Amino acid sequence: MEFKTHLDYLNKCFIHKLRKNYDETTDHQEFILRNKNLEHNFDNFVKLLYDISNDDLQQCNELLSSIVILEKELTCEGSWNNEMSQEIAKKLNHVFESKTKLPIDMVLRKNKVCKSEEVFDKCLENLHMKLTSEDFKKYPAQVEVYCSLILNLKNYNVSVIPSKLFPASILLIEDYLIDNKIKGLKCCLAILKLLKPEDFDGGNYYDVIYMTLKKNLNEKDIDVTKLNNSCMLALLELLPEKPKRDKLDEVYLDTLEALLIEGNLERKACCFNFTTTLIKWHKDNCANRSSFIHIICDNLGICTNDTVYSIILKPVLECLETWIEFNWPVWRLENDYKVLCALLKVLYICKDDELNQQMYKIIVTLICLCTIDEQKLIINQLNEAQEIQCNNFKDKIENIKAFLNS
Repeated sequence: MEFKTHLDYLNKCFIHKLRKNYDETTDHQEFILRNKNLEHNFDNFVKLLYDISNDDLQQCNELLSSIVILEKELTCEGSWNNEMSQEIAKKLNHVFESKTKLPIDMVLRKNKVCKSEEVFDKCLENLHMKLTSEDFKKYPAQVEVYCSLILNLKNYNVSVIPSKLFPASILLIEDYLIDNKIKGLKCCLAILKLLKPEDFDGGNYYDVIYMTLKKNLNEKDIDVTKLNNSCMLALLELLPEKPKRDKLDEVYLDTLEALLIEGNLERKACCFNFTTTLIKWHKDNCANRSSFIHIICDNLGICTNDTVYSIILKPVLECLETWIEFNWPVWRLENDYKVLCALLKVLYICKDDELNQQMYKIIVTLICLCTIDEQKLIINQLNEAQEIQCNNFKDKIENIKAFLNS
């Protein structure tokens, strides 16, 4: 059965392509036009919908996918929707459920009305025809529909195929608007969490995602940083061993370079947390990056300020601890003594017992990695520190010595 007339009326219920990008103006006549004609076109569609048999409806993926998209477009948050939009969405659900005994949302969850995967694929096909690199900013409601579908992906009875799901996410991530980046990254993470390593066996589509995320490593927005790091880790975890090792090395180097110049404390903390995980995965392969010690010293150096150390000291110490666990053989006092000096400076001012304990442990570990002669020299210098007129610091030095003797 042909449904051309049904689809014509249904398509008139959608917001048409905007003349200007959504972010370029707040005056979009297309929104007004859609809302002006929405009720009339919807009523005409419903009259035709009642005449369709359930068997015919179940066979038309084009019509079913358009119904799914329209319901989501009418209910998403956006300046194009109003109270009438919400009412039309309720009516659409009511009519659909009266015919099929299931709400619209269940179309993608169960195969009772149709083949869920076929309708889902048709939804994505229709959305991606509009959400192209040239035009996606002219379809703001369709962007919201895409995001809604992807963020609910885990609830749907569909296969997770990277090449079908990612295109719009990648466009959003690569956009200069922070809101779009965040939407794209949230979608990207939702997809990655559902993928298995074998889902990339059909090609190297992971390279497309990887390069997109890699470009965002230097993005300054803190929310983008957190999401991008989460996406990158989720992607790396899925990769085959050889590309995973190569990409871990690239990302580790890029993150160290970002830390060398990063000034925002919150973002520093995120980057150190991210680096800690990279080291856990890359292990002793991190030993060939000498800039790590320089970065640790620089950041410990600024932790003598109470405000600074309350934000970044814990991430810095955890990162250093993890690095020592896997890369201790390259530690040399003659080259890396500045780390010990920096730790002692921070220890002098730190009032947090948990962080003090963490620093005791790191300092003792580093001393134990020294030669016997070097250890004696350090202990003598610690003894001389008892002459400092600060009882609190003297107690901390005693704690270090007690750790060494335990």
